[in-house]
Amino acid sequence: SFPTRRSSDLLNRTCDDVTITHDNGDNTYRAKATLDNGSAININVEYYPKKDRVYVEIPYTEVLMLN
Repeated sequence: SFPTRRSSDLLNRTCDDVTITHDNGDNTYRAKATLDNGSAININVEYYPKKDRVYVEIPYTEVLMLN
């Protein structure tokens, strides 16, 4: 389970839950994020174990659906 964090003010949404839907290998994943308004978007997640960091990408097509 990945911790969730407030999204940028540009999107003005928070993430309530993340579900990994596919392990791509090499510490990259496809996932579904459930937002505070009940909608779900597809995201990409990269985990960097040496840095103990998780990076999340919201594909542009998903951002368009939010606006």
